[in-house]
Amino acid sequence: MRLIAAAVTFAAVVAAQCANPRVRQEWGQMSGGDKAAFVSACAALAKRPDSGQSSDPGSMSWHDFVITHSNNAYWAHGNAQFYPYHRAMMWMFENAIISTGLWPSNKGVPYFDWSAMSQNWWTSDIFSSSNFGAISSNDPDHCVLDGAFSKSGYSVAPDAAGHRGVSSGDTNCLRRNAGQSALPDATSMASRLNARSFLDFTESGPQAYYDETDYHASGHGTLGGAGSDMANPSVSPNDPIFWLHHGLVDKFWWRWQQQCPQFKFDYAGTLSRADDPVSSGTNVAGPYLNVDSWPFQVAQLLDTEGSTLCYTYSSSAGDLKAPSPPSCPPVVPLQVPTSSSTVSGVTATATTSGTVSETATSTSATASPTTGASTKKEDQFLQLAFLSLVRVAVKTKFGGSNVVPVTSASLGGASSDPNQVVATTTDNGVVVFGRDNSTDSAAINSVEDDSASEDGSSDASGYLVNVDASGTQIVSYTDYNHTIPVPGDCSILHVHFSSIGKKKRFFLPIRAYNYVDNVLAPEYNYSAGHPCWLAIYEMPKKEYFTSMNMNYQKAL
Repeated sequence: MRLIAAAVTFAAVVAAQCANPRVRQEWGQMSGGDKAAFVSACAALAKRPDSGQSSDPGSMSWHDFVITHSNNAYWAHGNAQFYPYHRAMMWMFENAIISTGLWPSNKGVPYFDWSAMSQNWWTSDIFSSSNFGAISSNDPDHCVLDGAFSKSGYSVAPDAAGHRGVSSGDTNCLRRNAGQSALPDATSMASRLNARSFLDFTESGPQAYYDETDYHASGHGTLGGAGSDMANPSVSPNDPIFWLHHGLVDKFWWRWQQQCPQFKFDYAGTLSRADDPVSSGTNVAGPYLNVDSWPFQVAQLLDTEGSTLCYTYSSSAGDLKAPSPPSCPPVVPLQVPTSSSTVSGVTATATTSGTVSETATSTSATASPTTGASTKKEDQFLQLAFLSLVRVAVKTKFGGSNVVPVTSASLGGASSDPNQVVATTTDNGVVVFGRDNSTDSAAINSVEDDSASEDGSSDASGYLVNVDASGTQIVSYTDYNHTIPVPGDCSILHVHFSSIGKKKRFFLPIRAYNYVDNVLAPEYNYSAGHPCWLAIYEMPKKEYFTSMNMNYQKAL
């Protein structure tokens, strides 16, 4: 049977392709005129008729954003997609605000760095009557009574799915019921910047993500208060504070990415479930999958100054450096399908040579969004099918012509399956552990060349070797959940990284630091109100977790 191979052209993601990035400013850095302009643009967007779609920010309304987020909230939280999903959402919102004509096209939307004023965030003029209204009111339904989104001038988005859970009282007003409670301070947040990978940055444990419990969740619960729209994980975009808060959330990810060039390509983890509309049939997240709701692949969203996005952030008072900055890994650029994406008046087209050409066009997005079902799922499946047909040519290093399967029994180890191949050996006596080549004729007579040094050292410092009680050497990969047992009488010449097989995610432990008391520091017991007293922020309420089907006990 003849096999006709289809070629799938890929182009490298080339960093820094936007010439004039918009700068997103911290709210407190803005002039009075800019604050008024942003409030007016938000109010205008809130009055725009609903379009019922999420691909063209130029025609989307405020309610469109709320409904889209509500319908996809389950897929967008508590998994790897959280950061890219909300980055895409912020970008679409920014373009929608610009499309009102009340906000300049060369400026990004503002963010609220509440980490720099965690003890008195409520004193910000964000919550003044001339902007977005007070943190609470005496209304029996906690309706916002002043500002641009007061009950007299704004109605929340329709809640056909019932995610808002409001069935009594005033069901149309924006609800806000915050108290004067502390938020996480910049010092406590800075330690997260020590993360050595995207997994380390986003996950608190296997399939347990920080966004469910960290500053993101605390911001929603504290800024909104009990029974508020902001504290509801589904309909929180009803409140304009959502956008100022998520501007900080996105900036925090951006700050981590700025530490190492590779971090702009780093993305891994799991989706909520394998039936996520954007999945490829498993719950494994990857940069070549779309994000739910929005017309982008994850790979397009990792660099804010790439060929799709074009913005950066101002410095603000909460920008404390990582206590122990990560060492930067080698840069491994992503490979994405050749495509063009049109957002905010610029079409950026990646070519097979990795260059980018730009032409003016309209404010729309060419890719199809996913609103409950992926419109590109079949294309992705076909693409993956083609790629699976491609066999990478095996480069040889050891020219052994007689490779004999070695079973665990022949090596003196116990095995429930005596025919299980755990290693291969060549005619020059080199034994390759941890790989089964017995079914691959193309690889039987060769060993893959992954550029190990000829002096027998390891490929990189990406593994550890421990000896157990029986004398067996256990090779443990530090970046993958994979170990290889090697008999004690064998010398380890090379540790290969390209022959691990199916790589599984490995959750790197967070380094523990012991507190060292400063003997020169005075010891006082400060009370509330003293300038040196630091209040501890409250953990999100149990109701927040149960509303998102999260495990409250795990968060504790």
